Amino acid sequence: MNESLVHRTAVVDATAKIGERVKVGPFAIIEPGAEIGADCCIGPHACIASSARLGIEVSVGNGAVLGGMPQIKGFDGSMLGICRIGDGARIGEFVTVHSGSSPQGCTRVGAGAFLMAYSHVGHDCDVGADAVLANAVQLGGHVKVGSGAFLGGAAVIHQHCQVGELAFVAGGIPIDRDVLPWSRVIGNPATWARMNLVGLRRAGWSAREIGQAGRLLRDVVRKGGVIGATQDEDESFASKQRMLLEFLQGSSRGVIRARR
Repeated sequence: MNESLVHRTAVVDATAKIGERVKVGPFAIIEPGAEIGADCCIGPHACIASSARLGIEVSVGNGAVLGGMPQIKGFDGSMLGICRIGDGARIGEFVTVHSGSSPQGCTRVGAGAFLMAYSHVGHDCDVGADAVLANAVQLGGHVKVGSGAFLGGAAVIHQHCQVGELAFVAGGIPIDRDVLPWSRVIGNPATWARMNLVGLRRAGWSAREIGQAGRLLRDVVRKGGVIGATQDEDESFASKQRMLLEFLQGSSRGVIRARR
């Protein structure tokens, strides 16, 4: 723990791996075997469990718990996987991220992701880089959230669902099917509204790229098909088509479509 600043009331096990310049606040707990990268900041009363692996420059808010036991009735603790938090992720107050539910299982939070206060990431979830979970978002087990997606406050995502890259989910709604990449989903029951134009523009997409994505999504949300690439289309279009096809092929719950 060379050059790290650990408050005198914190409990840090001697077998935990603590990087350079880590700050550990009052009454925080770092369990045996936990790994914390350089320049992390662990807030007061936070718990970094044995199965947690934090990258560099991760910020953990007051009372957060990383690497907790999966919420599976009768779960055998000897089957516990790990919880991996990417570089630069921001974990808000009282956030809970549970570990994988098998020895090879892993719950992942990508680099630069922002989990706001009271959000929950269940076992075996995969949250992409720069994704945002607003306050009190709840992810069931095995949920996948694509890079750059935004989930509004108190949204609830059913287990095994996918939320695609740069998608937007409105606050306070339940999601029981997959949310297509680049899309906005609103209402209860959840309905495909339109493309997530704000998110795409913030991500630096050009008007041409947005138009290509719109062409690909149109038939999916209204007719259930995927349009094919034409000879005059470029690699940008082809890569988007491949991504969308892979998303649809990986869907086990069906996708949220436009209201007819």
